[in-house]
Amino acid sequence: MGCLAYTTDWFNCTFVSLVVVEPDHRRKGVARELYRAVEAESASPRLFSSTEETNAASIRMHSALGFTASGYVDNLPQGCRELLFYKRLDGGRHA
Repeated sequence: MGCLAYTTDWFNCTFVSLVVVEPDHRRKGVARELYRAVEAESASPRLFSSTEETNAASIRMHSALGFTASGYVDNLPQGCRELLFYKRLDGGRHA
């Protein structure tokens, strides 16, 4: 159905590096639930993610999940910039 990969040692923050949802399950809340699980487990109050600047669906998803654009990474081999997203986590395990 879907999977999400993340690390907790990106500048002492949680960084979601990959989100994949099977086409038949997209736009049904799968990615939202995957992100919620990471948010619940995150020891850091800072959650980051990224996508290629040309990935309109991912940009919409991140915005809908409460992320804000945080900047770009240039000069990557795929030929377009990577857009970084940031979300401040409140409650849960982080004070």
